[in-house]
Amino acid sequence: MTEQITPAILTRKKAAAYIGICTTTLDRLGDLPRVTVRGRIFYRPVDIERWLEQNAKPKNGKAVKAR
Repeated sequence: MTEQITPAILTRKKAAAYIGICTTTLDRLGDLPRVTVRGRIFYRPVDIERWLEQNAKPKNGKAVKAR
């Protein structure tokens, strides 16, 4: 049986695919935490999940604030 490894860090392309958006849209999300290493941008899945949770909106379109 092969053990599945979850990456601790994602490239821009993989982070965009993780969320289901294009890299251009990902770049416009200025408040999404990112890590820069030697000029390359990376994202941590845990930060993406936290950001999605904090920016969730109900059907009425108003942001839900995390407590």
